[in-house]
Amino acid sequence: MDAKNPPGNVNESVLYHGTSLNTCEKINATGFNRSFAGKNATAFGQGSYFAKNASYSASSTYSAADPTGVKYIYQVKVLTGQYTKGSKEMLVPPSKDPKKPTDCYDCVVNDEKDPTIFVVFNDAMAYPEYLIRFKLP
Repeated sequence: MDAKNPPGNVNESVLYHGTSLNTCEKINATGFNRSFAGKNATAFGQGSYFAKNASYSASSTYSAADPTGVKYIYQVKVLTGQYTKGSKEMLVPPSKDPKKPTDCYDCVVNDEKDPTIFVVFNDAMAYPEYLIRFKLP
């Protein structure tokens, strides 16, 4: 990614992913799996979703509390690279140039100018660095 993207491009980002207790063991063992795309949303493509803000991932939509009230989010290192706006039907990022169909964007986002949601389509592009457990007051 560093070799193919322009110099100065930020290729790795620290992002957040909300989940439930049931899914933590799977993520801890095998990482993220885009086969589960659609569990919560697919507005920007059929991949794994990550948020710029932890508070977004901590919402009840993405991080349901367990029976004791504990919620779970991951701090994740994500290879975001070059991105473009995603759409619901995307299975992979689109190509940057129609004349070079294999030179694709690295991921897609909700807003190209100020992205807060990132979607990756390759499971190896996201590393679950920390599991954060917490209770809201």
